This record gives sequence, C-alpha cells and structure tokens, in this order.
Amino acid sequence: MSHLKTHHKEVHDKILQDLESRKDPKPAEKLKPSILNGVKMSGRALQVHCIRLVSQHGLSFKSLDYAALQAILRPMIEAMPASERVTISSRSIPPKICDMASAIRAKIMGELDGKMVSIKVDGCSKNSRYFLGTNVQYILSGKIVIRTLAVEELFISTTAANFKARICHILKMYRIPIKNVVSFTSDNGANYILACKLMDEDSEDSCCDSPWADAEIELLHDEFHIQSIRCAAHTLELSIGDARKENFEIKPLLDKVRKLANFLKNETNVRQLKENEKSLPTTDVVTRWGSTYDMLASVSKLRNFTEISLNVSNKDRSQYFLDDDEWDALDSTLDDLLPARQATTQLQHQNLTLGDFYAVWMELQMKLEKKKTPLSTSLVKAMTERSRSVNYRDARKGERLPALFHSPSFNSAVFLDPRYFSLLSPEQISDAKAYLCELWARVQKARGVAVEPEPEETVDEPEELDSEDSSLFEQLLASKNKGRFPDGEVAAANKNTIRALLDEYDRTTKPLPRKTDVLEYWEKRRRVSPELHELALIVLAIPATEVSVERLFSSLKFILRPQRFNLQGSNVDHILVLHANSELVKEYANEVMVLEKLPNPERSSSSSSASSCSSGSL
Repeated sequence: MSHLKTHHKEVHDKILQDLESRKDPKPAEKLKPSILNGVKMSGRALQVHCIRLVSQHGLSFKSLDYAALQAILRPMIEAMPASERVTISSRSIPPKICDMASAIRAKIMGELDGKMVSIKVDGCSKNSRYFLGTNVQYILSGKIVIRTLAVEELFISTTAANFKARICHILKMYRIPIKNVVSFTSDNGANYILACKLMDEDSEDSCCDSPWADAEIELLHDEFHIQSIRCAAHTLELSIGDARKENFEIKPLLDKVRKLANFLKNETNVRQLKENEKSLPTTDVVTRWGSTYDMLASVSKLRNFTEISLNVSNKDRSQYFLDDDEWDALDSTLDDLLPARQATTQLQHQNLTLGDFYAVWMELQMKLEKKKTPLSTSLVKAMTERSRSVNYRDARKGERLPALFHSPSFNSAVFLDPRYFSLLSPEQISDAKAYLCELWARVQKARGVAVEPEPEETVDEPEELDSEDSSLFEQLLASKNKGRFPDGEVAAANKNTIRALLDEYDRTTKPLPRKTDVLEYWEKRRRVSPELHELALIVLAIPATEVSVERLFSSLKFILRPQRFNLQGSNVDHILVLHANSELVKEYANEVMVLEKLPNPERSSSSSSASSCSSGSL
C-alpha cells in the first residue's frame, strides 16, 4: 500500500475508498433504561385493576404469573414508595377478590336501603355443577338499574323449598326485608313459581331468623302479596315451540336445513364460500328458537350460491341440498316467524317495562293474525293459551302458573304508563288503583310511618275537685276527638288520599306518544306529584323478563372455562358479582384512584407498622 501511495496516488485513493465502503457500520449505541418517574398508580389501585383483569376480562389467576406481565408491572411497583409496594401473583390476588366483592356488595346495599324492589331468579347447570342466579331491579336516577346479588353454587336438590331458603338467605345478606320485595320474575319452571308462593305464604318453614321471619308472618296478614311474574321472552319461546309442534311439516324442514348448514361448514365448502366472499351459515341451539331462525335465514341467503356456484358432487347435492318446494317452504316459514323474531329482540331490552311488553305482545298478535297462514294462526293460538293462568288439578292449591297479563302488578304498571293506559278496561283500572293503594300502605309501613294504635289515656287520681272536674272534661274532649277520627280511620284517610290522587291522575292525564320516555315523564312530575312518582318508580321497575339472569349465565360460561372449571363456588360468586356489576367496579376503581391522591399525614408514621405487601387489604 505504501508503494501505491508513493508512486500511484490516484489508484491508492480509489482502493482505500473502496475498502472504507465495505467496512461494517458503527455498532448502535446501547439504549439506556429509562427511569420511570411520576407513576400515577398506587399499590392498592394496581391490585384493583389486576382484579378487574381476572373478573371482567376473563384472565386466569395463572396469567398473573406470566413473565411478560410481570415485566410490565415490575417497573411500576419498583417506582412506588416501599410502603406502597405490593405483590401481584396468582397467590396474592384471589384473597383480594373477596374484599373487593364485599365492597361492591356494600355499594349495592347502600342503593337498596329502604327501597321496594323486584327480584329475578333463574338456575343454570354446567357440567354437573348447578348455580342459582339472583338479580334485583329498581329505578335509580330515572333509569332502570339491574344489580347481580349472587350466583350461588347449590349442593342441594333443586326443590322449591330449597330455592326459597337460598333466596331468603341472599335477601338477608343484603338486608332486604321480604316485605320490600314487590315481584318475583322467573321462567315457567314450577319450582321457581312455587318458591315465590312459599316466600309469600309459608311462615312455619321459615328460612330466616327474626326479624325476617316476622316479616314473612306479617306478609300473611297483609293484603299486599309478592307478585309472581312469568318471563315474557320464555313464554313466547314456548308458544313458538307449541306452534311448530302443531305444524308437523316444519320439523323435517328444520332437520334438512340444519343438515345442509353443517354440510356447508366442512373444510372444502368453507373455502369456496370464503373465496366468493359469502357468509358462513350459522348452526342453532335447539333450545333457543331465535338461533334456529338465524340459521334458517343464513341458509336462505345462500340459495343461489349453492344451486349455481358451489362445486359439489351429485351425490352430496342429492343428499344435502333442498329442492325448489323446500326452498319455498323455508322462505314462507321465515316470513311467518319474522315478527316473532323481531318481538323476541324487543323483549330483551333492559329498559323494558310491563307496558312495553304488553305493546310488543299485542302488536305481534296483530301482525300474525293479518298473515292468516297455518303457522301464524297456530302461533296466535299458542300465545293466547300460554298467557292464561294454569291451575293445579287440585283446585284447592290454586294457580300453578300465574296469568301473563291482568295481574294487579301488571294492571298497575300499565295504568301508571300514560303511553298504554288506554288499553286497560274499567275493571283493570279499578284493580290497579286498589293495588296501588295497598302498595302505598306497604311503602309507608316500611318507613315506619304506619299509624300505631293510640295509647290508652292514664289519668292520675285527682286530689282536688277542680282538678277532677278538669280531668273529666279532658276525658270528654278526648272521647269526642276520638269519635271524630276513630281508630283505623287514619290509615283509611291515608289510603283515601292516595286514592284521590290516583282518581285525579285517571281523569286528567293525557295519553303520551309511544316513543316517549315514561321514566323521564315521571321524573318531571317528581315535585308535582311525589306520591304517584314514587309508586310509578316501583311498578315501572317490575321486570317483564329474566333475560338479564340468562346473560349472567352467559358470563358464567365465559368465567368458568375448561381451564378454570375447578374454581371454587365462592370464587365464582365473587368474580361474577364483579363481572356483572361492572359499572360499580369502575366507580370503585375511580374512588380508589382519587383517595390515593389525597395527602395522608399518617402515612409516614404508620409505614413502619404497615402490613406486608402480599396481605395488604383493599
């Protein structure tokens, strides 16, 4: 190189430049780890959000031990003061779930304090484990609120008496007196309906201690009773099942469509459907007719594709495909059942009142009557039959199934709903007024406003004639006053007052358009008519369905996955209470964050006595 540099400078420079270009680039500088400052997260808040990961987002406890998650959490924990540091693991979080669930239950208890409420109950069996779900429904700040009270695993037989015992236990846990329960909504299961009757009538086999037993006994001697409400959505589903059985030609059609749907979902056909940008057909759950309708609709949309474009063998075509008559029958069935499918969707709304349910039911019947097809006629007939009450064979036992309509609570809810009160007959209006008067008396009694019997006058032995004469006059005056307002007439006057308000409402209230928000209407009348406003909030909160409990059991499938199936029943209950009451959980998490921002003058003095990281309370 020195020779080239001395005698051939141009060649040397060119070679040197070429060598420089071939050299490896300079190694990248090592990134220095950033220091995490100003973390707006306390140890307590971090625990709360990790609990939310498990209870609301479905993470398993073991996922808290994942190295990647620990790598995310470690910098935050290390940036905290020593007294704030916590341990996040599959061992430290489960005990905290119980504490947080207790905090959420305390919030629910605060909301329920002194309220007249409606409860919804249903059961679910999952791989030999049986759970009883209980929801409570009421109106708060002008909105219908649903809270999950419990999802208890039962290890006893599913009899009405056992259901009653567990429901009473749950009510006692939330300090809800039985006399504050207005209605009991369940599916058409005989055990649940009988459990409601036992709660209302049976005082000897009481599952509750005093004063809960006293509440049950008092209920027996009261004219006000817990109203048993059958789930409207479930009743409609049973009606559709009855109509399908009556039209026996539908079953072979459903079986063939189901067979075709499964055939179209094999690997070869799925590839062809995706290549042609077609949606895959759905398969149904036999016990859910809505999913059956969706399956029929999904297959119907693929008629042209299956007949023209789908490449299958002649053997498969003859074995699985529908002929023209069957395709036409499928379209006719879909047309007949479309109003019922739309009604089912409407009945699943959370803010559904009994008045809304009545309107949906009547509108469905009118649409079906207009069609005049065998299936629609059968469905109208089945709906009419299913809506009636059913008595026991032994007439002395009374009703086995309550009527879907025209119960006192139903009449009252429709009467206080100006959108639909014109649908009631004079007899129903009279029944509604009587029920609302009894309900108002119950509300007053729950508040302790009920009039107590007047104590007997005790007169001291007079010492002088003047005082004796004065005492006699006082007795005369008291007797005259008592004659003017005899015992029991105070309560009657109270009822007469509320009756007068109901009569005035009946005479002067104008019907509202159907799309009006009836809850907002009554909120505007809070100051004008506080008594009727309070009654309206109670009866309008009576649920027409127990769909929310079924959704709760859908969450149970999400929480109790195969990987987590061995979760203890108590942990399942705690997790589902947090999962279902997500609104309260978010509120609780925000409260924790706010509390942690407040200065704590005792922190420095108490840090030495603080509990260990893994056992700190929430």
